[in-house]
Amino acid sequence: MISTTAAPILKEYISRFHSAPRMFRAPGRINIIGEHTDYNLGYVLPGAIDKALYFAMGAGSEKDHFSFLAFNFEESISFNPTQGDGKDLPHWAQYLWIATNILREKNYSIENINCVFGGDIPDGAGLSSSAALCCGYLMGLNNIYQLGIDRREVAKIAQQTEHRMGLNCGLMDQYAVLFGKKDFVFKL
Repeated sequence: MISTTAAPILKEYISRFHSAPRMFRAPGRINIIGEHTDYNLGYVLPGAIDKALYFAMGAGSEKDHFSFLAFNFEESISFNPTQGDGKDLPHWAQYLWIATNILREKNYSIENINCVFGGDIPDGAGLSSSAALCCGYLMGLNNIYQLGIDRREVAKIAQQTEHRMGLNCGLMDQYAVLFGKKDFVFKL
């Protein structure tokens, strides 16, 4: 059953791209102890929360055409990852441009994508919305293109994306998004 938060995202994808997408969910996270210690080799105790980003994704038809709608911002963009540096894109789209290019640098074959995403993680609230954005998008590409990337490597690619965006982070956010379980926190 699709959540009430994901339903309008699915509906918008079908309306916009005239096909049925695959759906992906990436939760936000909280951290009980150890804020800012994960990238200093200290312990943290994060957990996934019930707020999430939802991704409706499918392969497109045009080579090197990546099309997105950020549902919450009512903002759509398209880009060709082989052109430019992505810095002229909206802030949220720069994450997607960088993540796409990191995969390509690692010789993963990704030709195109159509994507509508949105959710109920408050942007900028310290609940790892950018980690959810990166991890959800990468897991979607991994699934659609059958890239065979394990979750630990997805976490590292998402972390590398954050680093290129200028955020010095460890792996806590990405691990909470990718490995979090309902009603659990974990020591990292």
